[in-house]
Amino acid sequence: MRIVGTWDESSDEEPSKPKLVQK
Repeated sequence: MRIVGTWDESSDEEPSKPKLVQK
C-alpha cells in the first residue's frame, strides 16, 4: 500500500485539488 497524491476519478470531488488514495 502506498499513499499518492492523485485525483479520484470515481469521486465527485473537484479535480482541481489532489486527493490521497491507497494504491
